Amino acid sequence: MKPYLLLFLVFCFFIACSNEPETSSIMDTEVRLTELLHEFLDGATHSDFNIHNNFWADELIYTGSAGTRTTKSQILSGMDPNSRNDNPTVIYTGDQIQILDYGELAVVAFRLVAKDIEDETLSYFFNTGTFRFIDGRWQAVAWQATRIPD
Repeated sequence: MKPYLLLFLVFCFFIACSNEPETSSIMDTEVRLTELLHEFLDGATHSDFNIHNNFWADELIYTGSAGTRTTKSQILSGMDPNSRNDNPTVIYTGDQIQILDYGELAVVAFRLVAKDIEDETLSYFFNTGTFRFIDGRWQAVAWQATRIPD
C-alpha cells in the first residue's frame, strides 16, 4: 500500500509543478504588455512612426474618444516615417493599468493622462486595447478611447 501512496504523492508533485509555468507565463504577459504600453506612450508623445507601426496590428480597429473610427494605415498616413518630434506639446503617460491574459489574446485597460506642456493642464481618458500575440510579439488589434469628463 505504501508504494501507491508514494506514487500518488510524486504524481501530485508533478501536477503542482506543471502549473508553475502557466502562472509565470501570465506574469510575463502582464510585465511585457505593461512595458509595451509605456514604450508606446513615450513613442506617441514623440510622434514616433516606428513605435506606432510596431504597436498597431495591420487589421486594427481604433475608435477614438470623439467617436470616430480609424485604421492603422490612416494613423500612419499623417506621420513622417523618418522623424521623431523631440519637442512635443503633449506628454502621454498611463496609470491604473489592468491586464486580462487569455493566452494569445489579452485586454489592457488603463487611464491615459495627457499633459499639455505649455499650460500644464491634464486631460484623462479611459483606454482599452485588445492585443493579439502575432509573430512573436504583441500588437493591438482593437482600441477604444473614452474621454473622462472634467
